[in-house]
Amino acid sequence: MTTFCKYSVRAAIAPLLAGALGFAAPPAQAGDLEFTNLQGGLIHGVHVASDGVTAWGVEDGGRIRFTDDGFDTWVFQETPDTARYQLNGVFFLDDDQTGWAVGDEHTVLYTTDGGDTWSQVSEANLPDWPVEPVDRNLWDVHFVEVENSRRETELHGWITGREGALWRSTDGGLSWESEDGAYTTTPWHGFNSEDRYGVYFVDDGAGTLHGYVSGDWATVLHTSFSTTYDAGDDYWIDEPYWDVLSVPGDGHTYEPTGAAQPNIELYDIEVADDGTGYVVGGVGTNCGRAYKIASWTTVTWEQLGVNNPAPEPPPTNCPVGETTAASTLYAMGLLSDGRAIGTGYASNKWRSPTSGSLWASIYTGLPSSDPVKPPLFGGTAVGTTYIATGQFGAIHRSTNTTAGTPSWTSLHGNETTRLQAADFASSSVGWITGQTGRIHKTSNGGVSFREVYTPSTPSGFFMRGIAFLDSDNGIVVGDVGNSGLPFVAYTHAGGDASEWTEVTSSSDFPTFSTAPNLYDIDIVDSDTAWAVGTGGWVLHSDDGGETWTDGDSGDDLGTVNLEGVSFLTSTVGVVVGAGGEAWGTVGSGWFQIPVKQAGGSTFTGTLHDVATRSPDTVVAVGDEGRVFAYVSAAGEFQQVYQESNATRLTSVALRAGDADVYAGSELGSFVWYDGSWKEPKSLASQPLMEIVPLGDGGFIAATSYLVNSFDEVP
Repeated sequence: MTTFCKYSVRAAIAPLLAGALGFAAPPAQAGDLEFTNLQGGLIHGVHVASDGVTAWGVEDGGRIRFTDDGFDTWVFQETPDTARYQLNGVFFLDDDQTGWAVGDEHTVLYTTDGGDTWSQVSEANLPDWPVEPVDRNLWDVHFVEVENSRRETELHGWITGREGALWRSTDGGLSWESEDGAYTTTPWHGFNSEDRYGVYFVDDGAGTLHGYVSGDWATVLHTSFSTTYDAGDDYWIDEPYWDVLSVPGDGHTYEPTGAAQPNIELYDIEVADDGTGYVVGGVGTNCGRAYKIASWTTVTWEQLGVNNPAPEPPPTNCPVGETTAASTLYAMGLLSDGRAIGTGYASNKWRSPTSGSLWASIYTGLPSSDPVKPPLFGGTAVGTTYIATGQFGAIHRSTNTTAGTPSWTSLHGNETTRLQAADFASSSVGWITGQTGRIHKTSNGGVSFREVYTPSTPSGFFMRGIAFLDSDNGIVVGDVGNSGLPFVAYTHAGGDASEWTEVTSSSDFPTFSTAPNLYDIDIVDSDTAWAVGTGGWVLHSDDGGETWTDGDSGDDLGTVNLEGVSFLTSTVGVVVGAGGEAWGTVGSGWFQIPVKQAGGSTFTGTLHDVATRSPDTVVAVGDEGRVFAYVSAAGEFQQVYQESNATRLTSVALRAGDADVYAGSELGSFVWYDGSWKEPKSLASQPLMEIVPLGDGGFIAATSYLVNSFDEVP
């Protein structure tokens, strides 16, 4: 988001903010699990200080990263234990000490020491939504300095969010109230229940502050008031009133009538101190929009064109009659020459024109990220420098944005695919894989990854399981590939570049009536491996993954979709899947294992993963946050715990030599058993797809967009 602020009043509010009405992060205690981000993330918002070298990025898992050396190195600042969700917006005053961050599930954080200490505003000091949303997410935050009736300086701030949320604080962010309904004109039906995204305030240089809010249905709100006390100003009597500005063809007079009139979402907005400004957004992911306002007195925004750089797909779901458009713009920033940079879907980047109405593509490619092209959700400009942030920990920078063809640098350099699976052969050597079928390898414990394999596969292809026996022997499985067979590749030479072999001959598989997508793989020894997938398929290999046979030749399992597999020996193992089904084998056929919820009723949801340590220690996890342990005396799985939010558990791991259980959920929450059940903060809010025990006693936790490590604090 954008970075304007000309005020510094930290000394005035620090005594109020410090420790008031909130709670700071407690230090890690002995016996706790401590998580460390190694790679990736979803960096949704960024604030760059006026010095151009100090910056904060906010991301999933309640993480905040900080740099003070021009983006070369970043450190993570500690956030409260309760701040576990995606953070979306961040704003700092020009003292670089006083700042705020907002995010999902009504998370509001503040700091008065540059982020060394972050505290969270209590839910009791936040307003209710005008319409209670499914997800109580906050998108952006901005603060300004004003003078009250006692001629004292106050910090007033605004937050935007889901379902019409527009909040205001008059005490530096300690408490918030809703401004729902404070309009000089009535918005068209439905706007009060739609998202509001960007918020931005600017001083016109003559003592008046102008505020703008962008949101759904191409609506822009505007307010203005004096920075000094005026007894006749309605702002000081009650609250600022917001005008609903007209956006051509899409403003508050434009009501959707069906699929032909889609919702145009305006995600970011910024206005210069001369009154010129831009707002950007789009429909879906590839119907980009940009609008311009010419002055303070202009009430109608001019629509500008945004070109569609090859080879991006043609626009879809655009308004009737619109045939040319570009990828959606999620963020923007104003340059020192008055032009704007916009960034968005598929890493695309555009610049507004000096004349005319067509934004030009200025994306010339990034060698390290071209294969991935992550969406860029955050962006801001300082002078001629623009910083964009997004999925997979993407941080893109250009320092010559006013040049004819700006050059871009990836400051992260390790953008990967959307992750589905991971495995490590040691504490330093490991592999990750996922969407598009790429495999990345690390030799330094996950600090950096390099791409080692890219198959020729359909768009959207997923590798869903990967397993390594040791540093040489590994197998990866996934969706049905171009060959019409389930994807399987193996390595016996370390899994580096040119060391993978795809299994592409039908003679190396059993005969399929419908080829299955494979979801999980377990390697038992140098010869034996088991894989499971859709349609009840269990595949077995006795030559290190080179050929495969039907592991359920008796069709005991039927056609249930299987998602997890774990074997103790080459012939003793368990598979789990949909319908609450769990099956075991001891070498001769398969037998069903009952799965019972608390109270004894049968579990009918999906079991997503299973782990074994001994015949008496088998744990499965599934829907509604349920954890099941195998009870040998009863011959069944019995529920032993349920995650507090009943969130689907997607992964489970056991560590040899102790009784601990580790499980992760689709929202990044974490469950840990070490004699009692706990839910420590995992630094993630994306699906925890894989938990991998390491040889040194630690663990790797891979989510959709990042890789963390964790271990018990000694």
